[in-house]
Amino acid sequence: MDILTVKQLDTNKVKDLVYGLENFEKDKAVRAGLYAGGSILKRGGVMRLKSRMKSPYGHKGNLIKAFRVRVKRKKLGVLSGFGYPIGNHSWLLDQGTGIRRTKNYARRGHGPALRYWEDTRAEDGSKAMNAVMDGIERAVERMKNGKS
Repeated sequence: MDILTVKQLDTNKVKDLVYGLENFEKDKAVRAGLYAGGSILKRGGVMRLKSRMKSPYGHKGNLIKAFRVRVKRKKLGVLSGFGYPIGNHSWLLDQGTGIRRTKNYARRGHGPALRYWEDTRAEDGSKAMNAVMDGIERAVERMKNGKS
C-alpha cells in the first residue's frame, strides 16, 4: 500500500478522551478514529484519480477498486492506499513514466504524471487528522451511551 504519513496525534488529548474506558474499548475507539481518518484520504484519492483519468465517467478500473483502508494491528497507525494484488502499478500513474522505446527505437508512448496521490496528501492531510479526533470522540460517546 502507498503510505501517507501525517503528523502525530496529541496523545494527551486522546488519553483524556478514552479515560474511564476499559482496555479493549480504548482500542476500539482509537481504531474507529484511525479508520475514519484513513477513509477521508481514500475518498480524496478516488475523487482525484477519477477526475484526472481519460474517461472519469463510468470508469471501473482496477485501481479504483483497489483502494483500501487498513488499521494496523500491533502499532497505532492506518494505511490508506492500494491493496496489493491489483494496485501494484499505482505509482506509475501518480509519478508518470518517460517515453518508452523498443529495441528498434520505435516510440511506445509515455504516461503523464497525474499527481493525484501527492495532491491528496497535501489537501486532505489536515482533514484526516481532524477526522481521527472526531472519530475517537464519536466512538467514546457511543460506548458511554451504550453502557448507561
